Amino acid sequence: DRLIIRENNLTRFLILGVSVIIFLVSRDRIQHLIDRIFHRETYDSATVFSDFEGKLAGIYKLDHLKQKIVQSLDEIFHFKSFVFSLKKNELTYEPAFVFGIDDQPVGTEYLATPELEEKLRKSKVFSPEELSHKPPLLEISKGDLIVPLISGGQPEGFFICGQKKSERIYSQQDIRVLALLARRVIALLHTA
Repeated sequence: DRLIIRENNLTRFLILGVSVIIFLVSRDRIQHLIDRIFHRETYDSATVFSDFEGKLAGIYKLDHLKQKIVQSLDEIFHFKSFVFSLKKNELTYEPAFVFGIDDQPVGTEYLATPELEEKLRKSKVFSPEELSHKPPLLEISKGDLIVPLISGGQPEGFFICGQKKSERIYSQQDIRVLALLARRVIALLHTA
């Protein structure tokens, strides 16, 4: 408006009208770009599952599979931090893949508390805040969710999902998708 202040009112009105129309046409594209930049993209659950399967099909090297699992999950949820732990024996777990956490190297074993083990056995996604005694890894990771990996009714591992980069809280859809993907991860690990 300031650039065309010297024009007559009809010209100013036409230029303003064209500007509004251009904005309305490009608004959805601009919003999609903004959502992408700030990791606020929405996703379709069915598409997520088929894409997840497609990216991991035919990968049988365990280390490569673990890395691709975490990358695929991160592409969906955009975690600030993430820990993928697998059970070694009894209450001993080992981080198989970690990112966003500097203090916890991969391969460092740690003992889970019986309380954590019991929560994992229930096979429901839960918050670390539900535990009265947290293992050190949970304190270090600052996770928002713990997603159990269950096979035959027994815990085989878990994901610790840190805050999303978008800083949005996990929705019920996110929790359902994570739980279903965790089941698929166990099947993929057994196949590998």
